[in-house]
Amino acid sequence: MATVIAYVDGFNLYHGLRAKYQHRYLWLDLERLVQRIRPADHILAVRYFTALVRDDRPALARQEDYLSALTANSRGTVDVILGRYQARRHACRQCGATWTSYEEKETDVNIAVSLVADAAAAASGLALIVSADSDLCPAIRTARALNRARGDDRRLPAEPQLVRDPLADPRGVHRRRR
Repeated sequence: MATVIAYVDGFNLYHGLRAKYQHRYLWLDLERLVQRIRPADHILAVRYFTALVRDDRPALARQEDYLSALTANSRGTVDVILGRYQARRHACRQCGATWTSYEEKETDVNIAVSLVADAAAAASGLALIVSADSDLCPAIRTARALNRARGDDRRLPAEPQLVRDPLADPRGVHRRRR
């Protein structure tokens, strides 16, 4: 049985789930998801990295409700680490119209720093990264190097591998949509 710390890229997960399942899994129990992916292992922590929505009060209220539910329903394993959104002004070159868009900042850096710090401290035997962001690759390589440097033959994080859809029925049959 391995000890596991999961690192969840909230922005990445939200948009991936929304694209594939619409609203069906937006209130996903992350602790339970990680336990389904690693059923024989001991989950030490689930670190959820996100940024609070800006300029959309109803969306912010839903997000805050979700973050509160995540921590309230966990057994003390879920930590929420906040980044931020940065405003970016744009202007149309033809008509001069202006608008503001927002870019998520610090989430990738927060994941990378947490992963490397945990690897340096030998905080777990396995890191589970829930993200499709290749910007994390340097941090993953560093965590692996730290692991090798201390003579630990366990892989941290695990090599990328194809994982059966964790949202599917445990018997291998996909759940029907309601």
